[in-house]
Amino acid sequence: MPEHVDAVARRIWPEIVRTVEDHDLSISVIHGDPDVSGGFLLADDTGDPSHADENTRDGIIDWVTTMRGPLLYDLACVAVMTKRAGPQVARWFTEGYAAQMPDIRPQLAYLDFLVRARWLANAIYFADRINRDIERGSGSPTFNQDGLVEAYAGMTASV
Repeated sequence: MPEHVDAVARRIWPEIVRTVEDHDLSISVIHGDPDVSGGFLLADDTGDPSHADENTRDGIIDWVTTMRGPLLYDLACVAVMTKRAGPQVARWFTEGYAAQMPDIRPQLAYLDFLVRARWLANAIYFADRINRDIERGSGSPTFNQDGLVEAYAGMTASV
């Protein structure tokens, strides 16, 4: 990664780890990379839970990146990936998650730290694409650079 991005990543990673450990955030199996555009099977494709059939449920699919980690990480991924759509999408997802798992509610106070972790993962991803000169799938010649700039901004946002 560029030096300034690497410096921030090395500074915030221990803060993230310490937050998870000091506040005993729940660790379990997580998806690790829920793709908002295709990683969900929705009971109703309008996104309005009031239209869902009572016998169907929404769910995260494509569990290829499954790992153990803080449960808040998947919520952080959704927050980052839906940033452009506005905070209501992440709020809807977080509220649904907490409704199914009420014990997570007090931990939501630390979600911003995990959002920074997701931005760090994005920085690594885009830096790697730049280093390996990968442009496929982007649709824009500045896609990787733009993604790295956005990830850096997300990592440096105050918590």
